[in-house]
Amino acid sequence: MPGVLLLIPFAYLLGSFPTAAIVARATGHDILTEGSKNPGASNVYRLAGWKAGLIVFVADFAKGAIPSAVGLVLDGHRGAYLLGAAAVIGHVFPITFRFRGGRGVATAGGVLAVIFPWIALGLAAGADGPEALRAALLEHGIDAPWTGDTELLEFLMSETSPELRLDLAARRGLW
Repeated sequence: MPGVLLLIPFAYLLGSFPTAAIVARATGHDILTEGSKNPGASNVYRLAGWKAGLIVFVADFAKGAIPSAVGLVLDGHRGAYLLGAAAVIGHVFPITFRFRGGRGVATAGGVLAVIFPWIALGLAAGADGPEALRAALLEHGIDAPWTGDTELLEFLMSETSPELRLDLAARRGLW
């Protein structure tokens, strides 16, 4: 546990790395003044195309997966949660942009992939993900109107209970 606690600032700084701004700048865009003004993969995708968006997504995903994996090795799930949370907080509130960052969807996805790999694979593999998630949420008394997959994944990774995640995984036929 003490080793994990010492790594929290490093996980935060890794999460704060401005991947979207660097990739967008390389393609001639200022991510903070164009599009949604959000430094994330979705905005880079809209402004600079799918290749640039994919680069940002993979890098942001890794910003969550790497610290979580290190935490998992050092201290099990507790370490993965701590270091993963620090990376997501770093992405959402980066010191590099005066604490105004992205939504943390890809970074939280990296954390989710390390801690709950079967659920992450099920979400990535199935085409009926949004419909299955909405049905599971409605059964739990949550009516969340949204328009796209990003909002669904963001909601799932940040607001739902572990019981609801397991229910969704069961609906997707993961067990």
